[in-house]
Amino acid sequence: MTKPVMYSYRTIGIYSMDKKLQDKLYKKYPKIFKDRNRSIRESCMGWGIDTGNGWYKILDILCSLLQWDTDENKYPQVVASQVKEKYGGLRFYTNGENDTQHGMIKFACALSELTCEECGSMTDVTQTSGWIVTLCPEHMKAYNTQRGIKDTKKTDKHSKYVKQNFN
Repeated sequence: MTKPVMYSYRTIGIYSMDKKLQDKLYKKYPKIFKDRNRSIRESCMGWGIDTGNGWYKILDILCSLLQWDTDENKYPQVVASQVKEKYGGLRFYTNGENDTQHGMIKFACALSELTCEECGSMTDVTQTSGWIVTLCPEHMKAYNTQRGIKDTKKTDKHSKYVKQNFN
């Protein structure tokens, strides 16, 4: 078993998906991420995709569905204005979307709260209290070790609810 790596952005509080993964999304969905090269004064997409790598698949599927509906059903073109982690969940802000697109985005955001931000695992995922992160047991242990947290038995109400209803 390999030792989990907690990237330096966790220590300084700045999230950023690996550039290779971001570029894959940008290349696959250029219309959704058309503002990616704008300055941060013009669009928050100038910051890039501010999530861990574990949510790459969620974002890939979401963008695929959004673009398909735009192309096939003549829905409005969704343009991402900001993609980030907040309170342990995905936030996908756009220039506007219809009700169907909004539902897709809400579902992806809800799914992220059950998915490890680091690796994408959905097994025994929990959220921390305080600065909220959503991690699998392996990455939670590394997160706690990095911060010198010894009492790892504490879980919040969300984690208990998930374990009771989804595992």
